[in-house]
Amino acid sequence: MRSATIRSCRRRRPRSRFVPTLQPAHFGRVYAAYGGVFVVLSLLWGWWIDGRAPDRADLAGAALCIAGVAVIMYWPRAAPG
Repeated sequence: MRSATIRSCRRRRPRSRFVPTLQPAHFGRVYAAYGGVFVVLSLLWGWWIDGRAPDRADLAGAALCIAGVAVIMYWPRAAPG
């Protein structure tokens, strides 16, 4: 049973890397914005679960990440095509 599951996962994995790139939104922008949000949520998770409050450097880095997300997502661009 276990080997069949592993074979199945190995067969599906390459396709799972390719499918997100077919989305209508610009995949690179969405992925970069996700990364910025992930950084902030990781700090909040560590604060909530581990009880370790972020220091000033953590907060400054998180603010830079959110500013980067805002630029990526909301900067005015020319219409495609």
